[in-house]
Amino acid sequence: MNRRSTKREARRRQLLDAAMAIVVDDGLDSLTVAGIAKRLDAAVGSLYRYFPGKDALIVGLQERAIRDFHDFLDARLDATRDALGEEAATPMGRILAVLVAFSAYLEDCAVDPSRHRLLDAFLSSPSAVLPDEHARAVDQVLEPLLAAIAGLINVAVTAGVLSPGDSRVRTYVAWAAVHGLDHLRKRDRILASELRVPHLFDETFAALLHGWGAPSEVVSAAIARRATLDLALVTRPATEV
Repeated sequence: MNRRSTKREARRRQLLDAAMAIVVDDGLDSLTVAGIAKRLDAAVGSLYRYFPGKDALIVGLQERAIRDFHDFLDARLDATRDALGEEAATPMGRILAVLVAFSAYLEDCAVDPSRHRLLDAFLSSPSAVLPDEHARAVDQVLEPLLAAIAGLINVAVTAGVLSPGDSRVRTYVAWAAVHGLDHLRKRDRILASELRVPHLFDETFAALLHGWGAPSEVVSAAIARRATLDLALVTRPATEV
C-alpha cells in the first residue's frame, strides 16, 4: 500500500470511528454524514469522497464489525484448541469446536457491546437496515465467516461424529437459533436458571447436534468441557481472547 492509499485508509478509519461514536451515543437512526463532519470539524463535502451517504457509512461499519468479530471467533477457536491439545482431534473436540463457534456470538456482547449492536442490527433486526444492493455488499463479508463455521461442521462430518448433511443449511439453522437466544437474554434476570440463555444454549445445541447424528455422550462431554473452558478463556483480556 503506497503512502496515499495508507493516508486514505487512515482517514476512512477515522470517519468510521466517528460514525461508531454517534451510533453508540445516539443510535443508528441518528447517523448522518453531516453529523460526522460536525464531530470532526470537517467540511461535509470532503467526507463524500470516502462515503457517498449514510448507507455507505452503515455498510462500512457493519463490514468492519463482521471482520472484527471473525477475528475474535478465530482467536476463540485457537484458544480452545490450545486448551484441548490432542483432545481437539477427538470426537468431543470436534463437537466442542462447533459449540464454541456459535457461543462466541453470545460472548461478543460482553466483549464489545457496540460491535454486537451493529451485528444485531444487520443480522437480527426484523426491519431492513439497508437497501438490497448495500445489504448484499455486507453479506459478501458475512459469508466467509459463516463458511468458516460450516467448515467446522464439515470436519465433524468427515470425522464421523456427525451424519452427512448440508453444512451451510445447518450453519444457518444454528445461527438463527443463536440470534433468537441472544434476544431472550434480557429476560434472564427474572427467570429461573433452567430457563436462562446459558442453559437454553446447551439444550438447543444438544437437540441440534443429536439431530445431526452426534452421539449423546459426545455432546454431553463437549457441553461439560465448554463450561470448564469458559472460565479460563473469558477472563482473559479482550486483546488476548
